[in-house]
Amino acid sequence: PEQAAALYRQARQLRPQGPEALLGLGRLELEQGHAAPAEQLLQQAYRLEPDNRATLWALFKLYRAQSAERALAFVGSLPAAQRAPFAAVQQQLQGERLQGEADAAARRGDARGEAELLAQARRLAPDDPWLAYRLAGLLRAQGRAGEADAAFAELLARQGEAAQARYAHALYLSAGERDDEALASLQRLPPAAWNDDIRALAQRLQRRRLLARAEALRAAGREGEAVALLDAPNAADDDLLRLADWAQQRGDHAAAHGYFQRVLQRSPAQAEARLGQIDSWLAEGRREQARAALL
Repeated sequence: PEQAAALYRQARQLRPQGPEALLGLGRLELEQGHAAPAEQLLQQAYRLEPDNRATLWALFKLYRAQSAERALAFVGSLPAAQRAPFAAVQQQLQGERLQGEADAAARRGDARGEAELLAQARRLAPDDPWLAYRLAGLLRAQGRAGEADAAFAELLARQGEAAQARYAHALYLSAGERDDEALASLQRLPPAAWNDDIRALAQRLQRRRLLARAEALRAAGREGEAVALLDAPNAADDDLLRLADWAQQRGDHAAAHGYFQRVLQRSPAQAEARLGQIDSWLAEGRREQARAALL
């Protein structure tokens, strides 16, 4: 840096009316975290050649590191012709500012104000799936389900083939216990577009749907069919514990012991299975065995 600075100073002596040396010196100061001298040098370069795009971007970077507000104020102070290259980042910064104001509204407990600010931010960033997710979740919590769904419909009309948009949409539907719709949304993506997060979410949704179907069958008096759904050779511990609980409730302690034993074979320290086994022994009057297991 010292050698670079020396060469820039020499260049400035050779070409005092050019902005390049001042720009280089300003960038060096920025890299070393010296904001005040960097701003002074870059402003000098700007005054020498106001249309120099490299100088404008260097000043923007300086102010952006300080705050979105300073960066926006800098862009707003430029003549219209010079603002054009900053249109996209200016819009992004305005969206970030609105989201920051939405955060403040949330801290105040102003849910309606938060939603209005997020809706404004969405107009600036219509392709942001997580902004749509946040807004839709907030609207649903306020009982505005139609508006919540519409926020995602707008996103999917633009980003329906994007993995992140579909993932965010499925998470939103899942949070509202709309698992079939969530899976259907994920399945709109080709398998090649699925990543680990999408596959994990699909597995959770499929499992939750399976459990809901099993509970519905049992509630309808078709417990045998419900048991058959869950009692697979590779059944998860949670499923086996659920089956053991059902068996205990119908007084079939032998079946309950079988399920508990399958869990304990894989996880010998599983407390819920051990306590459930003891409960079954007590229900059967096998007190000595239960006492020995507790000790």
